[in-house]
Amino acid sequence: MVKAVKVWTSVRLVRAVIAKNSDIPMIQQLEIIGTIYDLLALCSSYILNELKNESYEFELFNEDMYENVYNALNRYVCEEHERGERAAFDELKDFMYDYLNAGITIERCYAVVYYIDDLVKSRVHRGLTERHDIIKYNALNKQYNNKIKIIPKLRDTFVLQGDMHYRKETGSEFSLFRNRGVCACSRLDEYMVNYIIWDEDKIEDYPMNIYHLEKEHPIAKHFFDRDKLVFKIVPLTDMPLDKILDAKCQQKAFYIDKIYPDAEMILKKRYIDSVVKSENEDVDFLIYPEMLLTESMYEELSIQRSKKRPQVIVNGSVWKNKTNKSVVTDGNGKKIFEYLKKEPYIHTFEGKEYRELLDHEKNKEYSVLEIARLGRIGVAICKDLKNEYIKLFHKCIGTDILIVPACTNSMDLKSSAEEMAGEYNCAVLVANTCSARSSNGTDKRIGFISLPAKQKTDRTTLTIEYSQNECANHCKQACSSKLLVLKFKQTEQKDGKLSFSIKEVN
Repeated sequence: MVKAVKVWTSVRLVRAVIAKNSDIPMIQQLEIIGTIYDLLALCSSYILNELKNESYEFELFNEDMYENVYNALNRYVCEEHERGERAAFDELKDFMYDYLNAGITIERCYAVVYYIDDLVKSRVHRGLTERHDIIKYNALNKQYNNKIKIIPKLRDTFVLQGDMHYRKETGSEFSLFRNRGVCACSRLDEYMVNYIIWDEDKIEDYPMNIYHLEKEHPIAKHFFDRDKLVFKIVPLTDMPLDKILDAKCQQKAFYIDKIYPDAEMILKKRYIDSVVKSENEDVDFLIYPEMLLTESMYEELSIQRSKKRPQVIVNGSVWKNKTNKSVVTDGNGKKIFEYLKKEPYIHTFEGKEYRELLDHEKNKEYSVLEIARLGRIGVAICKDLKNEYIKLFHKCIGTDILIVPACTNSMDLKSSAEEMAGEYNCAVLVANTCSARSSNGTDKRIGFISLPAKQKTDRTTLTIEYSQNECANHCKQACSSKLLVLKFKQTEQKDGKLSFSIKEVN
């Protein structure tokens, strides 16, 4: 046990010392923290540090020994509502000084972590320079976030809503799906209920940002009482790719120099037409395939605005300057976030293999969209879905919907999608283009959506494929698109598998 001595020093000095990763007494670090999440990060950081040198069995933690910690944090929660966060936290800090003064151990710090996790409801704070309705954050804690990231677990997603409705309607004591798989992001993380705790390794591996839509954002308002999700997938065209993309080979690499002007003019018209047509289709997510867009296409949407447009547009991807970038916008082309492809495609040409030329210095960051009562929505581009390292990010952050713009001539992505759906209760939708599948003869499958499912008591998946059918007869005039309607407060059995109701609507 380490005895803590209460030492007062300047906040500026303490911050400077911490920034240099120097060792200073934990009791002094209390002086600079200003939020409950910084306190959670401070105690978590101490625990993970000490676990490098000694062991501790979290399962043996005895709650009865730390009633004083429970009472202090319960009082903080009550006082926060009555007097405000600052006053409540100042009072809690007074308790923490005395508590840590009595000694600092892994268990005593874990008591603080345990009861914050149990009692304190997560809240995302807006920065002074941020838009009033979108908050960009990468952790709830401001201090120590190069060592520890505190991230909220979402407790009101569409999957959990569907599960609650299923239990209420059927009177079942069992959940609709098996529990989401555990992907611990630190030694502490697997014992947390309401927060995710990333350690230094995860922070280094995955630089990321979460784009949180506040309740007043029009998209958040739209989804608040929604009981279904409508996905519109626009394959755009069945033109051969070599008539669309000017691909160049250089040594063992390939890159896209441009979209041919005639093809770009056709694709741009189809893109705008598909957005306008969606205004009367109650579309939630409008999704385009990989590499067939240019920036000028989605920028066009901001010129003629409409309140009836889809809530979220996943703009396939644009290949430019060694990046393969997907931009996610609202229905009027206003950017919410962007994502850059990380796993290169291997192109075979005249018996030789060429690797997609991606600038890895530009594409390190990960991004997800966070919407109350819906969940976290992520984007991966084509072969990203086969990359275990990239999938691990979505497991760690708790992605609920993963949208995958693709341009691939196979259905090879399906096994990875089904793993994410079956093990981690993540709905995965692959939006491919008919151009990539046009050389496959009688196999007219284009893409699919994979959902979590249960077969008796077994964990499984339900995958619904969509194909090129009679729509091919009209493709030269316009892309008919595919409309998938997922009703998450309705269930149905398919091939003995129980899952949400999902149908393709013509």
